[in-house]
Amino acid sequence: MDNYSHHYFGKDLDALTHQDILDFFNTEKEESDKIEFKTYHPTYGNFNKNLEGVIRGICAFLNSNGGILIWGAPMGQSIDDRLVFQGALSLVNQLIEKDTLISKISDSITPLPVNINVQIIENGRNYLYVFEVQKSNYSPHQFK
Repeated sequence: MDNYSHHYFGKDLDALTHQDILDFFNTEKEESDKIEFKTYHPTYGNFNKNLEGVIRGICAFLNSNGGILIWGAPMGQSIDDRLVFQGALSLVNQLIEKDTLISKISDSITPLPVNINVQIIENGRNYLYVFEVQKSNYSPHQFK
């Protein structure tokens, strides 16, 4: 298994803290085929609608080479024809327990995915969800 968290943050997924993610977004970051950022914002709908975008990203990682998805990332900004993410986090205002979350994701993807891990980082009453997804041996996966 690839340790994407260690690659991007220098530590394992279960050791990540709120400060690690804040520090990560101190400088401009761009998405790649190995890292994706999801902003939590009412513009993108309610909690479940936002979660659909997360599940689509996870599905894409399952079908490619895997990667890290951060839900609660800063809003993306277009700068010189690039979409960059930097600054204040867009923390999720709702907690969904780890087992319930993984179950909800797994139930939404066919065939049933494996090797999806999540670290839920609490900051007061807000949350960051960091997903580490391994490449699937059972591609292609589909959402809904």
